[in-house]
Amino acid sequence: MPFVTSPAPGPFVLLATLADPAAAELCAALLRSAGIDSQLRGESLGPYRLTVGSMAATQVWVPASELQDAQDVIGDLGPQEGR
Repeated sequence: MPFVTSPAPGPFVLLATLADPAAAELCAALLRSAGIDSQLRGESLGPYRLTVGSMAATQVWVPASELQDAQDVIGDLGPQEGR
C-alpha cells in the first residue's frame, strides 16, 4: 500500500491575537473541531512563560486558504442578544 500524505496547507496567516494564552488554546481547539488547522505563536508558549502585559499575547494562525472559514467560526463567539 503506498504512503498517502495530505497536501500542505499552504502559507499561514494571522487570524487573531489574544491577551490570554488559555483563550488562544480554546480558540485553536474550536478551530480544530471545525476541521481547520491552526498554529499558536507567542512568548507565553515557550519554556520561560511570560504572562504579563503584551508579552502574554498569543497569536492564532490559520492557513490562508481557510481564513474566511476560521473568521466565520470565531465570529460566532461574539456577544449574543438575550444571553
